[in-house]
Amino acid sequence: MHSERIEFPRQPTIAYIDSFLKAVRRVLDLSEGEVVLDLSRICEVSSVLVCFLCGLVDLSQSKKNRISLVLPRNKSASKAILAVQKLVKGEDGGQIRIAERTWQARKITGNNSAVLEEILDLIGENLRISGEARDSLIVVLTELLTNAIDHSGEKSCYVCAGAWGRSRMLHFTLLDFGMGIPQKIRTRYPQYEDDVDALRDLLKKGLTTRVGLEGGRGYRYIQEILRRNKGRLHIFSGRAKVVLKYDKGEYNYRRARKAFTGTCVDIQFNLDAAGLDAYVAEDKKGDYF
Repeated sequence: MHSERIEFPRQPTIAYIDSFLKAVRRVLDLSEGEVVLDLSRICEVSSVLVCFLCGLVDLSQSKKNRISLVLPRNKSASKAILAVQKLVKGEDGGQIRIAERTWQARKITGNNSAVLEEILDLIGENLRISGEARDSLIVVLTELLTNAIDHSGEKSCYVCAGAWGRSRMLHFTLLDFGMGIPQKIRTRYPQYEDDVDALRDLLKKGLTTRVGLEGGRGYRYIQEILRRNKGRLHIFSGRAKVVLKYDKGEYNYRRARKAFTGTCVDIQFNLDAAGLDAYVAEDKKGDYF
């Protein structure tokens, strides 16, 4: 039986996205073997780690691979990962509902924004989230979920939201293994042969794949909220990498060496900064969705 041992980085954050994307490729290339998810080196937990860990479990099972998990040596990280371990044993039948004091994760089937509200409400029991911040997050996260369902061709995705330590930055990651945003854009705009150009114009020009419907403004709206919020937006799909750091004024569009069949979107939202109310009045929301 062939075996793949996937070692996770010591700090499994969005900065090390390449290691997660490589792990997906390795799992997809293996059938009826064994996948070892080695978390022994990690010293912290992140939303991107939780999403990819859950996704890798499902992908491994779909390829009929056996799965084993090596827990972190770090005690606090190990305690958090234990909440995910039941997925490896298949005890939840693929339904992911992980709950910790300041982070939540779900496998969402369909465009159900009520789950997003539930996540924020549960996190808000232990983390102060103002009404304005909550409204901003609901708009941003609902649009991200809608785009994930529209662009992926899949009916499910993985989401995780959380804040770690004393940080006032809320991290939110959304992951799916569908066709990817660039490929979906080409179904309506075949001239976008380059994945980076497709994502750049999605964000700057408001491309939409919703045939017969007004759309395309959602990501522009998200950007305006995050710009005022001094947050961050990361998108990885196909062979495109987008990293927009509004807190530092850094905006990067890069081409990946290898394609990722799917989409990972990660945002960082400053819970103490402005957002929705600073950008648009309540009666103008309909102009965007």
